[in-house]
Amino acid sequence: MTRRYFTILLTFAALCAAADEPGKYYVATNASRVPNADFEAAPGAILATEDTQVAAAFARFQLGKASIDLGLDYEYTHFDYDQVNSRDRDLHRIQLPVWFTVPGDSWQLRGYIAPGIFTSSNVLGDFLERGSSDDFYASGCIEARSAGLSIPLLVGIAHDRSFGSSTTYPIVGLSFAPSDAVDVRLAWPDSRIRVRFSERQGGSLQVFPAGNQWHVRTDDFSDEFNYRMEAWRSQLNWNARLNDWFSLDFSAGYEFGRRHQFDDTDGVRLDANASDQWFYAIGFRIGNAPLLLTHGAHLNR
Repeated sequence: MTRRYFTILLTFAALCAAADEPGKYYVATNASRVPNADFEAAPGAILATEDTQVAAAFARFQLGKASIDLGLDYEYTHFDYDQVNSRDRDLHRIQLPVWFTVPGDSWQLRGYIAPGIFTSSNVLGDFLERGSSDDFYASGCIEARSAGLSIPLLVGIAHDRSFGSSTTYPIVGLSFAPSDAVDVRLAWPDSRIRVRFSERQGGSLQVFPAGNQWHVRTDDFSDEFNYRMEAWRSQLNWNARLNDWFSLDFSAGYEFGRRHQFDDTDGVRLDANASDQWFYAIGFRIGNAPLLLTHGAHLNR
């Protein structure tokens, strides 16, 4: 089932990105893995994580100087346990983000709203029969960046599950470009430094919250619970643009502050830390796509 959804979404996104305007449409995909790490859920327990993400922008509307982009963002997450009283979990996030940009003389507004579905594979496989309102969730963000002011301020507010549950939190910091080759964002809760080494190569260092929450039904559909995952990621990226359309991404980093909350096979609530662990990721982008960051439709454009 997972492969079928992934193939459908990737094919759809690729058709959207086949337009003759690489800055207007795009498709991107990314796969990451966090290897085995100690898991405090039980003695000798081990946890590993795999993520696969596909995102696309397929329509743009101009309203004067402002622009609105419509997109799709799908992520499949697999948690692999050992010595835990639970089967491995296959979880899905499908969102339809609407991004907007409003330029101004003193401030520039950017943001998005992204309604979607956060659920388990057994529900997604027959969503019309098994889905419920608990599977739906909408995240959003709005940021204001100073333009032409002496201090490069960045302020905003976001509502999402990056901290492991639905949270509304402020965004505050600085956003500036000390040179044509360097962009700096020093902000809570996500910061980054991007460097362009040449016309074809670049790199970045980013720190951001990487939690999420899904609504899960048990195998026999007799019970349900929320699966919460908390984590932070520090991620080093190297990007190579092979031509005007196609880019490769290679990333490595460290996931820390990791905590999982879910019900085991007997319905007992587990709330346990996982050891900090290194991770790696690889992806590609077609068109002027942003670098994908799990989990969620982050404002990273």
